[in-house]
Amino acid sequence: MNKQRSFFGFFLGGFISGMGLLSIAAVIILYLRFAPSLQYTLDPGDPDGNRGIKKLGDSLWFFGSLIGAVGILLSIHMFGVSWTYMHKQYVQLIFLFWVSLPYILAISIVLIPGLAVRRQVSNYKSFRSDQLKQEKARLY
Repeated sequence: MNKQRSFFGFFLGGFISGMGLLSIAAVIILYLRFAPSLQYTLDPGDPDGNRGIKKLGDSLWFFGSLIGAVGILLSIHMFGVSWTYMHKQYVQLIFLFWVSLPYILAISIVLIPGLAVRRQVSNYKSFRSDQLKQEKARLY
């Protein structure tokens, strides 16, 4: 009975962690999916001057810092627990994987969508700059 409880606990912990990992992947995929249509919604006349781009960036930084905080808590726990068979190579690899995964995700949640948004904003700026140059040349 005690072994079944332990296995159920492992399953429940893995399932909950997997759902969190899936939500991180979903956020990245959604940002990449909607980033190409971002250039059509940009308007410098918006009150923040960024047409909501600042809010997107702030949400990415908040989500990334939240994942980083979870990574710190996980690292404290992982280093505080005594691991069995830590002298074996595969256990060391599993340990390093579990310690580094939240930090890799925290960096990727900011970089991957952020670079896609930056590319779209840069394309929009160059497109708008070309439009203004053509309008200036036409007026003079």
